[in-house]
Amino acid sequence: MSSPTSQTPRPNSRSRAGGGPRTADSPGAPDTPGGSGPAAASLIKPAPRGGRRGEGPWGWLFVSPMVIILGLFFVLPIFMALWVSLLNWDGQSNPFSGQAKFVGLDNYRSLFTQDGLDRTLFATSLRNNAYYVLLTVPIQTILALVLALIVNQRILRARGALRTAFFFPSVTSSIAVSTVFLFLFQGSGAVNTALSWIGVQGPSWFNDPRGVLSLLLGALGIVDPDRPSAFSPTTT
Repeated sequence: MSSPTSQTPRPNSRSRAGGGPRTADSPGAPDTPGGSGPAAASLIKPAPRGGRRGEGPWGWLFVSPMVIILGLFFVLPIFMALWVSLLNWDGQSNPFSGQAKFVGLDNYRSLFTQDGLDRTLFATSLRNNAYYVLLTVPIQTILALVLALIVNQRILRARGALRTAFFFPSVTSSIAVSTVFLFLFQGSGAVNTALSWIGVQGPSWFNDPRGVLSLLLGALGIVDPDRPSAFSPTTT
């Protein structure tokens, strides 16, 4: 006599997975709302392909204020400056009234071929831009990355306050930031006051024609601030 367990039929794995035995009429899973058979597939309606076409005008509507601002204050002045560079303009009259004479590329030709104050100022501006690109941009990027890594450390206390202090100038008006820096770096400002506590006489940051870079290099003994070299960024 066989045991009761041996006579009990084992449940089919397919019936457990699909919810019932398969038949010839249902080659796939059963036609249930949660299944993947033909009936379930018919209940899922595909999203219309043209549903995102109406988002284009709304996107342009939302970005239009910034596009208008960039066009008025960045793109349009560039084209105006290019047009003025092709005129014999005195710098006082309206260059778009027709009073200035159109000279084409004569201004550029004289700038590159004739010695004079214009050529000297142009060379100085190129040198200052080169200093800015080669020094300010890499140093600023490296310092920003280092400070970002520091304020992201879990062992650092008051991380929220430090992050706020670093990010606050980005959301503050440039006029307000300039006013604060003028207050800090004026002759009797907070920076010079703090330097006086350690016996250092702070310079006149905004009134010294030698520039901050020349003063720092002079303090290190690299250059003579009173006699700047030809490669000094403040030399005109």
